[in-house]
Amino acid sequence: MDSIRLSDVLRATGGHLAGPVDGDPWIPAVTIDSRDVPAGALFVPIRGRRHDAHSFVEKAFLNGAAFSLAAQDAEFARMPANVILVKDTTRALGDLARWYRSRFDVPVIGITGSCGKTTVKEMVKLVLGEDVVASPASYNNDIGVPLTLLQMDASTRACVVEIGTNAPGEIAYLTSIARPTVGVLTNVEEAHLEGLGTVQGVMEEKGALLRGLPDNGAAIVNADNYYCRELMEDVDCHLLTFGTWEDADVYGVKPYATPDGIGFYLYGRMPFEVPALGMHNVANALAAVAIGLWLNQDPEQIREALAGYEAPAMRMSRSVVGDVVLVNDAYNANPRSMEAAILELAARPCLGRRVAVLG
Repeated sequence: MDSIRLSDVLRATGGHLAGPVDGDPWIPAVTIDSRDVPAGALFVPIRGRRHDAHSFVEKAFLNGAAFSLAAQDAEFARMPANVILVKDTTRALGDLARWYRSRFDVPVIGITGSCGKTTVKEMVKLVLGEDVVASPASYNNDIGVPLTLLQMDASTRACVVEIGTNAPGEIAYLTSIARPTVGVLTNVEEAHLEGLGTVQGVMEEKGALLRGLPDNGAAIVNADNYYCRELMEDVDCHLLTFGTWEDADVYGVKPYATPDGIGFYLYGRMPFEVPALGMHNVANALAAVAIGLWLNQDPEQIREALAGYEAPAMRMSRSVVGDVVLVNDAYNANPRSMEAAILELAARPCLGRRVAVLG
């Protein structure tokens, strides 16, 4: 993160100081963890369902914070002067990230979908090379997206942001913060139905990313997915499709399994092999290829980058324990993710038994 002025924080969040502060000091970092505070940082206490981090503001100051946000209704035994009072700290974090993101004229790639967001994010990070900021782990909500954007600095060439949802309106809100120039829709499946109701509800919510793109942006959409095809009508900017049929703009045919993952032929000619278990990862790799091509990456470099892919933890990650090959896909259990894992288990050559452990 590049340092920002205290006055920038006040302007971006609409907050006001609890007391007088000398000058307009620089703030070098933003954190939500009172245990890990860079010197001079701004601490943002988040209110959750079970815990309220306002009780850790004093600890954050002791650990090196220079300033802290706080909700206007928060109670302190003694209100420090260097507390910035706002209506809601989570919203203020988003407002600060929205302002900070506006300082950068670099590609911001927003990735959404029912499955595959983290895998595509990791692949895109490889494809785009050095000086790329990407969401840590699965930072895809109203806390994770702002924290990802706040990692950018003067050396950043691109930013890759996962955008998730559990309820209607979340993707539109996160899109308004990240302001992506490229929007990627991996798929629309039966996921988060407790908040979105039906697959049509999922489709409507995911489409908010595409509707939020600028006129000169690009929507990169999975042409193999029925609901994604429906959403193409919502696209008012450049549309680039990917898939395993030749009617897609970026297509890979003759998909096959390799000992370590999957392979396909880009445009029927250029062989790609990616160490990502599961044939569903052909679509994820093609999404990364499409993003790379849109951002003028050389196809040979894209192929070389994807050959170095390593699966994130619990996403078809492979390890050997004694004589057992363990494939851990425990992160997600929506129906399509489960189906993909079982298909991979059934298709992978095996000298002994195949065992599925399902939650």
